[in-house]
Amino acid sequence: MGASSGGKVLRFLSKVYKEADLVLENIFTEVFQKDVVEYDFTYKDAVITGLIENILNHTKSIIILIENSHHTSLDSLLRTIFENYVHLRYILKDDSELRAKSYVYSTRLSEFQMIDKLKEQSLIGRKIRDFVRVSLEQITQTYQSKTDPSRRERIEKRYINDIGMKRLEQKWYNLDGKTNSFKKLCKSLDLEAEYEIVYSILSKEVHGKDAVDKLEIQKYYVGVKNSDAKDTELHISLLTLYLIELVRLIYKHYGMTNRLKHFNTMLRLHKRY
Repeated sequence: MGASSGGKVLRFLSKVYKEADLVLENIFTEVFQKDVVEYDFTYKDAVITGLIENILNHTKSIIILIENSHHTSLDSLLRTIFENYVHLRYILKDDSELRAKSYVYSTRLSEFQMIDKLKEQSLIGRKIRDFVRVSLEQITQTYQSKTDPSRRERIEKRYINDIGMKRLEQKWYNLDGKTNSFKKLCKSLDLEAEYEIVYSILSKEVHGKDAVDKLEIQKYYVGVKNSDAKDTELHISLLTLYLIELVRLIYKHYGMTNRLKHFNTMLRLHKRY
């Protein structure tokens, strides 16, 4: 990627990010905090705002890394953004409240499993506690409210009864009993190509398989290659597309027509997408 073209796509990403960074503020002031009517803030709204914030925070990290020519972790960050983008699209597509509830309950169940591991009276449990430098007493005190047996039982029952899952291990997006993997979820959303790019082409770093690629190995010498040589145009292009689609999805979902028009006008002025 040439220096001039690279600078242009990064500047455009920064512009889109600046617009996307206003989405949460606009939702809260124009939808959630309207004076005319009291808005009923639900599971759906909590999950949507949480996913948006996560995507924006990771996007900011990517922009900072690229601006400073520090390209390590770009693949990992983009993969996380893609996962949250897919989750957001799935929730907004249909049955948003039910899907958001499923997401929340599943997250709580994962927390229980993590705490179980931390509290486990076994060799692996002690090793985990030693690794994170916490005692069993500290874990019990910190997570006492979250590990209340009645609360756990209530959430487990809701995951089965309210959501309609057949077992607690069922993935939160597997509401039809057929979408039992993230790959299948992407396929259901017509994101197969994106899945192959992010999970196949860009997955080496995430799984640590690019470690050798970063090393310069010669006889009697091992050095670390300069990471500045990494081409970031693919990362920037994909991330820009995800942000644009995110903004459009959110404004459309909440009926913010004027905001959507303003955003699309900005894109036309820049003659992209």
